[in-house]
Amino acid sequence: PNMGQHAAKSTTSVQEPSSSCGNPAAGVTSPSCSSTTPATPGIESWQADSDSSVGSKGSASASTRCSHRGGARQLFVLVHGICGNERDWEVWKQRLERCERSDWEIRTSTAITPGAYFAGFEIQRLGGLLATEVTQWVKELLSEDHEVVLHFICHSLGGLIGRACLPQVCDAFDGEGRVSYGQLLTLNTPHLGVRGANLLMCWKNLSFLIPKRFSSQIHQLTLEDDGWSESSA
Repeated sequence: PNMGQHAAKSTTSVQEPSSSCGNPAAGVTSPSCSSTTPATPGIESWQADSDSSVGSKGSASASTRCSHRGGARQLFVLVHGICGNERDWEVWKQRLERCERSDWEIRTSTAITPGAYFAGFEIQRLGGLLATEVTQWVKELLSEDHEVVLHFICHSLGGLIGRACLPQVCDAFDGEGRVSYGQLLTLNTPHLGVRGANLLMCWKNLSFLIPKRFSSQIHQLTLEDDGWSESSA
């Protein structure tokens, strides 16, 4: 089966309100676009014992779900959104590190930052940059004789980049029994495209008027492109 398609279908999407932009009470401290800072959940609950559950509904803890391979390194890849950078994940990293899990490796993508701006690199190109970065991290862990379970936590545009990255990562480790795939968590990612509801964002509804030579990324985000070519799928 196509691992990339499987990964895309298994995407977990958590929609977070974007009204925190410019609201100090919301705790947005990123020096970049304030609306790019992902909200942070109560990650302490991930530290639960393997036979415990979190939340009133008794759902299994993330640590239970992720630690399905004894002795494996759980590699968490944090992927920022549009106009973002690695500093957007500082609070997330701090909260994850508080779990004191020796089997967790937390890495923040920086390779995509130069092209993850408005009307920047097309999504396939960003996915390739991320895939190269992630592949290197996985190889480092394999060289240390670890098995690796790969997870992605992606915000906004980062979710689309993560999905574009996964087929390339799967191909890179095809047949490598020490690499497996855990969770793909996306936060406020426009999987079904973007549309504008006010005058400021009206460009989102008029992308067909923007020449593709100016920005293919805009056409991709508004689902006005011609689809992915076989060479980039």
